[in-house]
Amino acid sequence: LVDSFMKMIGLYPPGTIVELVNGKVALVLAGNQKYQHLPRVIQVLDEEQNVISEKVLNLADIEKGKLDKDNFIKRAHVDGAFGIRMQDYQKKGIQFAAPG
Repeated sequence: LVDSFMKMIGLYPPGTIVELVNGKVALVLAGNQKYQHLPRVIQVLDEEQNVISEKVLNLADIEKGKLDKDNFIKRAHVDGAFGIRMQDYQKKGIQFAAPG
């Protein structure tokens, strides 16, 4: 049952706010079926929680050696953490993949 649920919504559902090991903060754009712990994200804050130019990263590139391991997800946060709201990014035109 848990496996079915995880496959349906993913480990980090789109819109989840995540803090990376390097201290940067990102929003999950889409999951990754092969590497559920490595979704596609958009970085929105630097390691000092300052707003930065948005940068899309495919965290699965860590497994391919194309991205530093300090981009692993350290923890997930609730909507509103760090002053970030998924809705604000949707209004800016950021597309979040539907789960499933």
